[in-house]
Amino acid sequence: MKIFFLRIILKGIAVESSQLIDVEKRARYIYILAACSIDLTFQKTSIETSFDLESVMSNYNCRNPCESKIRSIQFQINEAYKWCIDNVPLSYVDGARTLPLIKSIIVGESIHKSELLTASSIQSVGNVILSADWPLPSIYRLGSLFVHEATHQILFLREVEGYKVRNKSIGYSPWKGTLRHGRLIWHSFWSFSCQLAFLFSRIFSEKQIIKEDESIIEYLANIFAKISVCYKELEERKILDCKELSFCKSAFNEISKFRDTLGSMFSVDLVFENAIDVEQKLYEKWANSLILESLNNNTLR
Repeated sequence: MKIFFLRIILKGIAVESSQLIDVEKRARYIYILAACSIDLTFQKTSIETSFDLESVMSNYNCRNPCESKIRSIQFQINEAYKWCIDNVPLSYVDGARTLPLIKSIIVGESIHKSELLTASSIQSVGNVILSADWPLPSIYRLGSLFVHEATHQILFLREVEGYKVRNKSIGYSPWKGTLRHGRLIWHSFWSFSCQLAFLFSRIFSEKQIIKEDESIIEYLANIFAKISVCYKELEERKILDCKELSFCKSAFNEISKFRDTLGSMFSVDLVFENAIDVEQKLYEKWANSLILESLNNNTLR
């Protein structure tokens, strides 16, 4: 019954999104596709913030923030999370309980200039590591990373429920420039797709974002180009079952429509085309290196 109800929801939103009636519903359509059987909700929940990074600092090249920065860091995190939770379902229903997708954030200060990164693991669902060169010039990318990490938590929950990608599947990761397990390609596709859908939808309604973050179009174009490669890998390498791949296809089609609308609205089509061209060349370079390596190995034999 739950799956049947989900199909009705998806069908209803897809009709509206194809008519470009409401960008917010189109973005939410993508979140619902990623969630599948996980029951998302807009009910607001709180998160805990910790500044004790001793257990993870060496893995992420970050340090504990100095005491004088903590108040301003907390302010930026709160503002980014509020902006995010006002526009994205960051909670889910589990029986009679409403739970946050992100329960806690461990915060560090990056040792690299201009760096902003987050990470999470299925071994610790709901907990996110955040490292940045504080203070941030704006909160928009941080807000989008909360969506990114919330999507990882959704996928972790789906995995706990039993969803699995094809056994022993692998695919090329445009973020790592190498082959990775199919599960990680699946995670990358959905987490970046939801992040991109969120940013696209907010830019349409909050045009000051482009003025306050002048390089955000390049940021979007780079993510879109990598998602394009990622989707191709999911499709061609048969990493997913037919149902999940159809959800990914629908999400990618919606994101492509967002890209086209944004391109015409702000005259930035060329930025996206250049980013796609760069990713294609990187992929070809990687593929050619594999061919050369194989030929060399055969010659040595």
